[in-house]
Amino acid sequence: MEQRDHAKKFLDKEPLKNSYLIARLDDEERNIYINDDPEAVLIESDGYISMRGHKKGMISLLSDLEENEYRFHAVDNVGYEAAEAVVQVENDRSTWFFKRPRKYFEQPVIEAEELSEDDAEEINKYWGLQGSDSTDYIAERIRKGPAYGIKRDGELVAWTLTHYITKDVLNLGFLHVKEDWRREGFAKAITEHMCKHAEKNDLIPVVDIFQDNKPSISLAETLGFQRISEHHWFGGIKG
Repeated sequence: MEQRDHAKKFLDKEPLKNSYLIARLDDEERNIYINDDPEAVLIESDGYISMRGHKKGMISLLSDLEENEYRFHAVDNVGYEAAEAVVQVENDRSTWFFKRPRKYFEQPVIEAEELSEDDAEEINKYWGLQGSDSTDYIAERIRKGPAYGIKRDGELVAWTLTHYITKDVLNLGFLHVKEDWRREGFAKAITEHMCKHAEKNDLIPVVDIFQDNKPSISLAETLGFQRISEHHWFGGIKG
């Protein structure tokens, strides 16, 4: 518990930019590593790593890990440089991290409904990061909520969920509108429903968007989201 408290105190210095790591501190199965001088935090679980802090501190923590192969999630530019010093980086796919100031809040003009876990299988068909357990992950995110969708004649045609929520932020994800239902304003509507939930709960809406996803970046900026940092998602092999 002392390690987690120490990590939380460090990460809470920048609760917005560190929100991905903060959301994972409550998972007891994750291993927490701390370096005090220079300061750094590394969170690891089953070979998946997220880290923040001083470059030398992260290099030290990463060098001490015993496994040879890892996956890095939501690493900032300093963390990416630290990883390059220790591992051979492979398949980096970067995202822009956006936030939406509250001044852009608008009342949704199209009604949406809360999703149920029964919708997880349909959503998984259209998610670009499918895996053996991705349907279960989607069902978990629906269960933990909020999760909104738009249906027409009983068919789910648009939806958005969250990837995590902290005491400060709500991270949107999974936004999708089926091709035959685009240009109807559905993407904006369900995003506004999610932002309305954030507003009611005094949370800042944030989102990670892959840098090659130009349409989603354009939509986010049209809706008032502002780019604040860059995140890296990649593999790494020691030696």
